[in-house]
Amino acid sequence: MEHPSTPLIAELDAIAVPVVLAMGEVLFQTGDPGEGVYLLRTGRIAFTRTEDQRHYSMGTLGPGSMIGLPAVLNGTYSLTAQALETSALGFVSESQVISLLACYPRLRLEAMKALAKDLASLRSMIAENEDHQHRATLD
Repeated sequence: MEHPSTPLIAELDAIAVPVVLAMGEVLFQTGDPGEGVYLLRTGRIAFTRTEDQRHYSMGTLGPGSMIGLPAVLNGTYSLTAQALETSALGFVSESQVISLLACYPRLRLEAMKALAKDLASLRSMIAENEDHQHRATLD
C-alpha cells in the first residue's frame, strides 16, 4: 500500500500477509467467521447482501481501504465481499488486530473513527434507498 490513509491502516499494513484475489473471487461471505482485517492495496472489492435469494449492492471499495474491522470485533462478516478485478490485499488476523488495539490507545481511537465513518456511510445509503422507494410509490 503506497499511501496508508490512517495510522491504524499503516500499522496493520506493516504486519499484513499478502493475499491476491482473481476477478470474481469471493473474499468472504455473509455469516463467515470474522477471521481478520483486509487492507486493499490494488483492485476493487464489491459488497453485497443477500436476502430472500435477492442480492443487494452495498457499494465498492478501492485501494487504501480497510475491510472487515466490524467482523473482527463482533465475530462475523455481515456482507459478502467479491473482487471486481484482480486485487492485492494484506491480511491481518483477528488476534493481531485485537492485540494492537489493546496495546495502543491511539489505534483504538482510529478504529472507532473508521467504524463511525462506516456507520455514517450506511445511514446515508439507507436514507437514499428509502427516498428511492418513496419516489417509486409516487410514480
